[in-house]
Order: sequence, then structure tokens, then C-alpha cells
Amino acid sequence: MLTQPRGVSQILARKVKCYSGALFWLKAISVPWVVFVLAAPSGVFGQTRFVPTEQEVVMSRSPRGAVSTAEQALRGQLSRWLANPRDQDLSIALAREAFLSAMADGDLRWLGTARQAMAPWWAASDLSADGFFLRGLIRQALHDFRGGLADLRLAIAKNPQRNEFWSWQFAVQMVQADYPQASETCNTIKTRFGQAEGDGCKAVLAYRTGDPAVAMRLLDQLLNHPDFQGVHAQNWLAFHRGEVRRIQGDATGAIRTWETHLKREPRNHSIRLALVTLLNSEKRYSEALAVNSDTFKSDSLLVQSIISHESLGNPQASHHRKDLELRLSTQDQRGDELIERPKIEYFLDIAKTPAQALPLAHKSWESQQEPADALLLLRASLETGDKKGVELIRKWQQKSGYEEPRLRNLLKQ
Repeated sequence: MLTQPRGVSQILARKVKCYSGALFWLKAISVPWVVFVLAAPSGVFGQTRFVPTEQEVVMSRSPRGAVSTAEQALRGQLSRWLANPRDQDLSIALAREAFLSAMADGDLRWLGTARQAMAPWWAASDLSADGFFLRGLIRQALHDFRGGLADLRLAIAKNPQRNEFWSWQFAVQMVQADYPQASETCNTIKTRFGQAEGDGCKAVLAYRTGDPAVAMRLLDQLLNHPDFQGVHAQNWLAFHRGEVRRIQGDATGAIRTWETHLKREPRNHSIRLALVTLLNSEKRYSEALAVNSDTFKSDSLLVQSIISHESLGNPQASHHRKDLELRLSTQDQRGDELIERPKIEYFLDIAKTPAQALPLAHKSWESQQEPADALLLLRASLETGDKKGVELIRKWQQKSGYEEPRLRNLLKQ
């Protein structure tokens, strides 16, 4: 986090996750807003990317029932924008709030709202730094990584002193497995914004390139850093400290870390999904269901719920499966071109049709190359005898140095 940048007296942090696989950490401060992006668990965003018209933009309910302060703020932004949808400042403000809500709760309907808010300026070349930044965030979430990076660079050119611009550039470079460029960006973050900011991206780069011990040491140091004591900064640290334990093979430690934190922050979608997924992989299905108990579920959490119920032989599995299949059918009918991880997981883990998962996993790998995507392509390739896919993941693993138990075991087959 920034150390009192430009006289800022209050720093709030909010950890969120975008579909592109970037787990970002937002610092909403008393001047504009700051997003610090790092890396994230698989499939937080499972809903279809739907771009509504101005008349179709509606307020989504919190998955946990109560309307939060953030949701109240979003309602206010939405009302102001509906009254004047061609006002650029109002549109940027709504796009920002909608995007953050989508990231925080894993509800992609808000990503569609963010896209609609920016529609009049989607091809504009004269935006403000914030305008280029917001458009870049939405583009990368829609898998237009080249366009997203171009907009982020334009934002940096207009204002190189905004660390969130550099941090998102780092995140997109990580998604595309461009580790040399990500490392260079991380060094720039450290030089411009201080040791703690640099250590944050360095920790993620370390465990994503085969050095989880270094990552844990840095994360432990940040745990006590004065700029990381806010609730949402602790959210971010809890996720990554659990993730490092998981890839080191310490499932018990990861589960303990995430369970403890989720009791304090029950609305945190990223940690909930990571915990439920790990509990299922450890065959602790009843515990996974207890954690995954919200009525509204993102597609990713719905996939995990079906896995839990089917493994226990519960009749609820049929109802949830029909729900998921209806969502996937709706996506197909709308002609959605983007490939969500939950769809690949559905074919692999629920429908048991790896031949349908394979082309989707290959196409997804072309745009983003993160550990979760590697596992999906590797699993689909092994189950269908696709040597090309196996070799792609083997080369990626050798290039990155990334290690985790399941990937290691699969590559031995």
C-alpha cells in the first residue's frame, strides 16, 4: 500500500477478483480510488458477460442478503447515471463502482453495467487517465488483454504517479505469463511507491514462479506493516497466505487460514471460493457445503455445490445441476464468445465429457495462462489423450517454475 501518498490520511483496502485471474486489492482512499492488483483463485467470475441497455440496468441483491454500504453507494451512482447517461464523469463513476461490486461479490451482471456505462466512450482517444484506466479494466475482464494493456499504458502516460495503473499492468502481464515484463513492472512499483508496495507484487511473482518460501516470508512481513492493518488489506493477505500454504501441500494450514478469516469477513467471495474448492478436493464435502450455503451462488460456487452434493449422494445435486445447465444454455443462446472456467469444470467434473471441455480449455489457454487454466487444460488433455495440450502445460511449467501438488502429480502421468 501507499505510505500516506499525496497527504492521504485514510486508507481503506478492499480485496477483489476479476475473471482474468487477477486478484486485486483495492485501496479506496479519500482521493479518487486506488486499485492494487495481484493474482487470484480460479473462476471467481462465473456469470455470463451480459451488456444491458440503459433501460435494463438493474440493482443486484447482495448474495448474503443485507444491503452493504458499498451497495448503497452503488445504488446512488446508478440513479445519478440513469438521469444523465451521457455525462462522462457520472459514467466513469458508475463503471468504477459497478466493476468493483462485480469483483467483490463474483457477480458478473455488474460487469455488464460497467461496460454499458462506458459504451459512449468505448473507442474514444481523448479520455482522462481514469477513463482510460476504467476502460482498460473492463477490457481485460472481457479477455481483450491487448486492448486492456494499451489503455493502461495510456493511463500511465497521463499520470505515472498512480500506482494502481502500474499494478494492473503487472496483473495483466501475470495473466499472460509475461513474467519478465511483470518483474520489470514490479520493480517500477517498488521504485515509485515504496518497499511495501514492491513486496506485495514480489510475493505474488515469487510463488507464481516457483518460490513460495520467499512469498510467505514477504507476506508475513506485510502482515505487521502499518499500511496493511485495514480490514480489506488483511483480506488480501489472508487469501495469499492461504494460497501459498495450499501450493506447498499444506491443505490443513490453508483451510485453517481461510476458515478463520471468513468468520471475520463472510462476504469475501474469493476466499469463500478458494476454501470451498479446497475442501472438495480434500473430500470434505459436508464442510464445503456448510461454507457454500448462500442462496445466490456464482457459477463457480454452483459448480462446487454440485460436486459436494453429488459426492454425498444428496438429491439437491439434481436441482443445482439444472440451474447451472440453464445458465450455460442461456450463455450459448446469447452467443457469448468468452469461455468461463465453470463451463470447462462442468464438462470435466459434472457432465464427465472431457472431449467437450478440451477445445474450450485450449481456447481459454490462448488468452490467459494462469495455474487454474493450466490445470483445466492438462486434465482435459490427459483424459482425452491430447498430447499437444500436455506439452503446452509442461513447457509453461518449466518456463514459470510454478509448483503445486496436483499439477506435479498430473504431469507425472
